[in-house]
Amino acid sequence: MSACVIGAVVCTAQTPAVERVQFADGLFSRGLFDMARQEYEALLAAADAPIQRDVLMFRLAECHRELGSKVGAERVYRGMIEAYPESPYRPRAEFRRAELYVAGGQYAEAESLFRALVEREPPEEILAGALYFLGYCLDRRGRVSEAEEAYGEVARRFPRSDYASYAGLAVARLIRSDGGRAAEADAYLAQAAEQSATPRVAAEALFLRGDTAYQIGDYAAAASAYRELLSRYPDDRRAGEARLQAAWSYYHAGQMEEAARLAAANLEGTRSDARPDWLYLRANCRRQGGDAGRAVADYDALLREYPDHALAGAAAYERLLVLFQQGDYAAVVRDGIAGSADASFAEDLRWLLAESYIGLHRLDDAERMLEALVAAHAGTARAPVALFRLARMRYDREAFEEAARLYRRVADDYPEDRLAPEALAAAAYSEVARGAYPRALSDWSRLLERHPDWGRMDEALYQKALTELNLERPEAADTLRRLLARAPRGADAAEARYWLGVLAQRGGDPAGAETELREALTLEPTRELANRIRFRLAGALQGLERVSEAADMFQGLLGTEIQREMSPGLLEWLARTRMEQEDYARAREAAEVLGRDAPSPAWAQIGWTLAGDAWRAAGDPSLAAAAYLRAVAQPVQGREGVAASVALAELSMDSNRLDEAETHFRRAAELADDPELARTRARCYLGLGDIARLRLDWEEAVRRYLSVGILFDDPELTPHALFRAVEGFSALRRHADRQSAAEELRRRYPESPWTRKLQEEP
Repeated sequence: MSACVIGAVVCTAQTPAVERVQFADGLFSRGLFDMARQEYEALLAAADAPIQRDVLMFRLAECHRELGSKVGAERVYRGMIEAYPESPYRPRAEFRRAELYVAGGQYAEAESLFRALVEREPPEEILAGALYFLGYCLDRRGRVSEAEEAYGEVARRFPRSDYASYAGLAVARLIRSDGGRAAEADAYLAQAAEQSATPRVAAEALFLRGDTAYQIGDYAAAASAYRELLSRYPDDRRAGEARLQAAWSYYHAGQMEEAARLAAANLEGTRSDARPDWLYLRANCRRQGGDAGRAVADYDALLREYPDHALAGAAAYERLLVLFQQGDYAAVVRDGIAGSADASFAEDLRWLLAESYIGLHRLDDAERMLEALVAAHAGTARAPVALFRLARMRYDREAFEEAARLYRRVADDYPEDRLAPEALAAAAYSEVARGAYPRALSDWSRLLERHPDWGRMDEALYQKALTELNLERPEAADTLRRLLARAPRGADAAEARYWLGVLAQRGGDPAGAETELREALTLEPTRELANRIRFRLAGALQGLERVSEAADMFQGLLGTEIQREMSPGLLEWLARTRMEQEDYARAREAAEVLGRDAPSPAWAQIGWTLAGDAWRAAGDPSLAAAAYLRAVAQPVQGREGVAASVALAELSMDSNRLDEAETHFRRAAELADDPELARTRARCYLGLGDIARLRLDWEEAVRRYLSVGILFDDPELTPHALFRAVEGFSALRRHADRQSAAEELRRRYPESPWTRKLQEEP
């Protein structure tokens, strides 16, 4: 029995202490910290206190902390750490103790405690917080790079920790002002927004993402962040603060409809202090969206309701811009002169007025305004701009000499200004416009010398070369080669090669011309330039006596704009070459171009005669006759007209239209009065004799045949005519005359086929 009693005593001796611990913990968990403190203190003072005194001390310290007794909490935390250095609660105690110093603003002491805790590598849930607060203390002490390192370690090593989002926010704040690290800051903020401990932190991260992007001008990224903030956390205080900047982000990102919708939503209902800002924003959205009328209405509302607002001056100027874009130059001049725009826009307004005067064709007023700008801003960045615009006005008014003078003034007075090389180029173009090529060449040379890094250097070299070509300066070739050395496949390379080919051709080097021109064709020239190159190349091939290649290339240019540059002589050469090649279709094509586009009736007659020859050779007498008729219809008396008349006579005879044939032969005979056309006249007389023979008019036939025999000594036509005369005398039974004509044929042309034919007759 005594054993039971002893056992009972043991049980009752332990049970109250355990219950008191449970009781104390229950009080603590319910927030009854003062009562819990008393229980923990009694337990620690009792002789039969539980073995886990480190736990009791930690909870007692927590009670002091919760009750605001920082001194008591610090004392107990320190005592527990010193008494139980191996306790699993030590890291928590060290963390809480250091927190007390943070709360008291004792950042140096807190930093020392947190650093010591971090070095001991406590459990992750404590280490993340310790690193965060270490960064916080360093941050408060102005040691930014160290703070950034600590914050960044939390975000990188413990992305799932409750402290990660806070650390991401903190490090982003430290680095986001550095534009070069904006992407790094955004990455931290994105992580904080995605893995935030609370909606408040996520909203803050999104707000900072938007603000950071906005500050560096990345408006698309800013718009995206603000859009997410407004949709996910519309009731957060940052959502309210962000709306206006969010709308401007949409605006600058080109998302006008969304910006305008947000502006409209914030303009509805009661008026707020931000109403003029929203009016200005919506007006700008409408202006950019092309809704000029409603944009002006918003600007007018702002100016009417808030005439003294900071945005009123800008709104007045923007309104004038809208009117200018609408072409209402009179309103711009009227309202601009009234001076409602802000003084900060005064110079811009003068420019707007000058351009409006130009739009109203009040050019004298525009020039006076620009001259005033030049005078008012001599030596400043605005002066060269005004001078340049004034020079352009002179150019547009075709006062090219004055324009060139003003452009040179820009280049000479403001040699470092971005417009200086542009002005020299414009001066050169002005001189070209008035035909002053030596002055233009001087401007191009100065430009190349003074501004070797100008972005349009290739253009300057090319224009200098063209000017030298115009002046027939031999250095043009060197300038073209300099251009090709800089940009062998540049925009002007094909034309440079073309002109080198032209120069080679002019210099009597067709082989060199061919090389340059073929290289030009590999440089992807425009269609028009390619045709010009082919035209020159065909000429080079002609000079190299490569007739077929030249003809093929010239033929391919018919029907293109380059056809206008083909001389009548070239077209005649092409047609005759094709006739020699028996390529009658292409001969006709070239001949008809000559006939249609001839610069004179004489060339037209040549073209239509050649066209008739081509149709006739191709076996189409009706189309041949049509072409010959167009030839003889020309008001000239050329040898081609004679040939056309002969051809018409022959075609008429082939169709047994003897009257038409006689008319054409007679006309041809009359026109063939040039000694060089003697054979043609003989052919006409022979033809007239044949017509008489076909009519059985032997007297006329003999007369015509004898005229050929007597007047001409043609080895083909004369023996033919004498043979026919013999036939005619036979038909007339004039035997003596027949014998005389036959004897003359045998004597004069013993080897002629007609003589042999005479001998074969009985």
